[in-house]
Parts: sequence; C-alpha cells; structure tokens
Amino acid sequence: MAKRLMDILVSSVLLIFFLPVMALIAFLILLTMGRPILFKQERLGYMERPFTLLKFRTMRNAYAGDGRPLPDAERLTRLGAFLRRTSLDELSLTRFGGHKRLVSERCPSMRFKHAANASTIPT
Repeated sequence: MAKRLMDILVSSVLLIFFLPVMALIAFLILLTMGRPILFKQERLGYMERPFTLLKFRTMRNAYAGDGRPLPDAERLTRLGAFLRRTSLDELSLTRFGGHKRLVSERCPSMRFKHAANASTIPT
C-alpha cells in the first residue's frame, strides 16, 4: 500500500510539472499528424491483468494499396522519432490506474501473451 501511495504522490507532482510539456506535445501531434493524438494498446499489467496503455502517437496512419499498413520506418514522423528518442512519447496517465508502477519493466503486449500460449511469436 505504501508503494502505491508513493507512486500516486510522485506521479501527481510529475504530472503537474510535465502538463505544459504534454500539452505542447499534443498540440504538435495535432498539427503534424492530426487525430488521434494518443496511441492505445492492450498490455498486461500487475498480476497479468490487461489494461489500456496510452502513449503519444509517433506514426502516421499510412496504408499500402492493398490496405496493409506501410512499414514502421515509413510511417514514423520526425516528431515521432524525437519523441521516441527522448522517451517523451511515454508521458501519459497510465500509471494512475494502478496497473503499472512508476518504475517498472515494459509490460508485454496482449498479442505476445497469446503468441506465447500458442508457442509462436507474432510478426
């Protein structure tokens, strides 16, 4: 309980500090890539409970003629590359839900969980 309380306290202070930065990032994403501003993905959190991870979007929604997404390298924007390089794409409210600690390992994607059960790794 004390660890969770510390996570909430530190996250609250950091949120107040980073809110102007997050607003600027959201505005720049809106100008360069449009909507949506946030990227959502199902991940496994504490005790393998699924939760929705929210991150700032770093790639364009671009598709090939057959309807498949273009390779990541072609969809990544200059702003997105900067956000990833500086880890600013990971500033989000996800840690307030109790699914992820303030400092923790990367939560696996749901598709990797299903692939591990099927003994294959998704592409």
